[in-house]
Amino acid sequence: MTGFERSVYIIDLDGTIYSSEVPIFEVIGIVNRLPASDTYYLSNSDVADQRTIAAKLESMGVRDVAVANIRTALDLAPAWIAAQYGRQRKIYAPGNEQLAEHLDAAGFEVTAQSNHRWPVSDGICVLSSMTGTAGSIAASYRLGYPDPVPPGLALTHIDTVLSREGRYIPGLGHAVIGAGLDPGALPHIGKPSTYGASDLGIDPSRHRITVIGDADITDGQLATSLDALFLQVRRPALSPVPAGVIPRRI
Repeated sequence: MTGFERSVYIIDLDGTIYSSEVPIFEVIGIVNRLPASDTYYLSNSDVADQRTIAAKLESMGVRDVAVANIRTALDLAPAWIAAQYGRQRKIYAPGNEQLAEHLDAAGFEVTAQSNHRWPVSDGICVLSSMTGTAGSIAASYRLGYPDPVPPGLALTHIDTVLSREGRYIPGLGHAVIGAGLDPGALPHIGKPSTYGASDLGIDPSRHRITVIGDADITDGQLATSLDALFLQVRRPALSPVPAGVIPRRI
């Protein structure tokens, strides 16, 4: 007896189900053979919510997508920020109107403007993939505080690369590293944080978990934290990797 109630599957999106909005049909075919009720989609997107993602997946041929089984960093942001900082702090989301609107709807005082003197002293700055000046803002926090984890600075995710037009380009994590900070040490909403999996009701003590994704730093580390099997997308096939082992891309 294993003690697990059931097997569940956590699927990454960008770079796994699609790349630059182009479906990866080999992976979609595999996902469509999984039990839909036990299949969850966890994305670091900070500009699209679960309903937008559900519609996109359905348009690409993914069957029986349940909105309730999807979380993005945008979906998770209000509750995560409230849990980390409370609801009384002003939130700065420079450059990200979607995030600002999402937080405003949840009752936060928020601004997406970028023309501030950084670091700010009256709130929390949440850097995202839409923050064009993320590197310089992070550098200002690094210079303003001797602590390697500057207070008041958070990230929507720590992706060092993003898939665009069939290739990988530098992501938010890359900009933060360039500023002399460790993105993994900073508070962050998306993977590899287990917050999204927990919000979906996924529990490693009760569920046998498989993570399917393309990125070592996010999907692979999430699998390690959840004691899960990691299947890394190496087109055109998936390769199983034991929990705790981060694979090389080939």
